Amino acid sequence: MNDQLLPPMGHNMPPVELDQQDLLAPFVTYLEEAEHWLDGDLVKNEDQLDAVDTLLLHVKAAEKVLSQARDAATKPLHDAWKAEVARWKAPLDSLERQRRGLAHIASEFKVQLADERELEARRLRSDAERGLRLAQELAKQADPGDIQSIRIAKHARSEAEEALRASRQVEKARPKGIRTVRKWAFLPGDGRRKALHWIAQNDRDAVTEFIDAYVARNFRQKPIEGVTVWDEREAY
Repeated sequence: MNDQLLPPMGHNMPPVELDQQDLLAPFVTYLEEAEHWLDGDLVKNEDQLDAVDTLLLHVKAAEKVLSQARDAATKPLHDAWKAEVARWKAPLDSLERQRRGLAHIASEFKVQLADERELEARRLRSDAERGLRLAQELAKQADPGDIQSIRIAKHARSEAEEALRASRQVEKARPKGIRTVRKWAFLPGDGRRKALHWIAQNDRDAVTEFIDAYVARNFRQKPIEGVTVWDEREAY
């Protein structure tokens, strides 16, 4: 390898206006050579090791150049984004506090009122449906030659339809801004233990994922039963 092709000192702080090809131009020979080495064969002697180490040095330098150029190009954008987020944070936080506070103080009465209206709407709808069934039965039994029986059937249907409209009006009058939220809690006593056993039996992947994440996070700090830890040297 010809070390004369190494980028000059200070080249790792490129002007941000250069594009990626310009930035990597001094390293092209090394990057192309690196691709030839990545054919699945492992290093088997010191000459090969020296060649690979030289390539690795240049690849790391190219990576540093590109990373620094990326940071230089994106930092003003990131700083502007953070500043803009900060500019909107205070008023949005204030509005969120007011929204949550108002919803909280109205929640108990609003839910109570909604339950009452819903109960009333169900009662009216039930009465209306029962009235419609009665009106239908009266219409079947009405004698075409008896005008009074026909009038009674029509009147019954009219009242049932009016009751149905009333139930819809009550439904429309229910307070807005209420949602149903599903919540949970452990049963008293050994609820957590039972939940753990259920998860172990029914979702082993979740247990495995937790175990893997826990061990990866803690194996350096403390011994964990069932886990072996060792030091191993590797190139970087």
